[in-house]
Amino acid sequence: MNKVIFDLRHHAALRRRLFEDTKSLGAEYGLTDTETDALGLLKDESIDILRSLKSHPLVDAGAHPLGMLMALVVVQAEQRRMRREALQ
Repeated sequence: MNKVIFDLRHHAALRRRLFEDTKSLGAEYGLTDTETDALGLLKDESIDILRSLKSHPLVDAGAHPLGMLMALVVVQAEQRRMRREALQ
């Protein structure tokens, strides 16, 4: 789990693959279905889970909390970039 979280922070092409096909990305990294579902939550721009007293599902699935937070920031920035590109 932490390997994919780290790689997402450093590789734009991997972040785009997360949006295109999360399941195959999870399979490539050997994640379980539960871990892959949690990974897909990085695409969710709602910060309600971060405001709650609960841990993020990625952390529950084994991700390091700080790594998850840093990946969340870059994945969501990538999502905004992709939206801008689609408008051009």
